[in-house]
Amino acid sequence: MTTQFSSNLTLDDVSYRVTDAEPYPIFHPDILGIKVSPMGTFCWAGYIVSYECKDDQLFARSMNLGVFKDEPLVNGVKPDPLPECDDLTLALMFGRR
Repeated sequence: MTTQFSSNLTLDDVSYRVTDAEPYPIFHPDILGIKVSPMGTFCWAGYIVSYECKDDQLFARSMNLGVFKDEPLVNGVKPDPLPECDDLTLALMFGRR
């Protein structure tokens, strides 16, 4: 089985892997009305988020979303442009950031 990429949390300048949150995930793209697809066998969830805890608040600093046809806006922000690549499959491997 392929190792799953996981989200991470930075707390006091130390990075931790977020492997699970119960009873609900910390974040899911559905909250923003974004439907994601698995990005590959390395990420069945369809999204990877980098969180940061600062001044007792939790921030989502970046997201890779398994959205391959659309460019969803997240709080009015468009995703980064796709990297220059001859193979679109490789360019989209990690979804939209």
